[in-house]
Amino acid sequence: ARPIAAHVGLDPVLDPGLVEFDLGSWEGTSVHTLFEERRLFHHMKQDPHYAPHGGESPSQVGQRLTTALRSIASRHPGERVVVVTHGGALSIALGLLLDDDYSSWNRMMKNCAISELVLEPRPELIRFNYVDHLPEDPGERPKR
Repeated sequence: ARPIAAHVGLDPVLDPGLVEFDLGSWEGTSVHTLFEERRLFHHMKQDPHYAPHGGESPSQVGQRLTTALRSIASRHPGERVVVVTHGGALSIALGLLLDDDYSSWNRMMKNCAISELVLEPRPELIRFNYVDHLPEDPGERPKR
């Protein structure tokens, strides 16, 4: 968020509602272990209230993110706002907003991709996973 804010001459505003999915005691566990051994994603798909010990359920994450997005939008009616957050949490929120079902959203977001969402009069995804601003080779500098 800082590089974007600096580019447009604004200060970023941190919103705790936009933080990543809290995995509680499983925080720091590899994706492989979460997927294969602990079957986190299987459990989450089956039960919207399933949460690792001390962590959040998909239902809690989705509610937190959609509340934050709607709150931001209500403070900026008719304006374009840049929101920077994490793909996992945002995927759950997009599923809820667009399909009223977090588990139906199965599109992976690329790191640093841009998506465009309109919330009113009804949620609509205008653009998803736009990456033309990123270098094709990870060793290159970003396109300007």
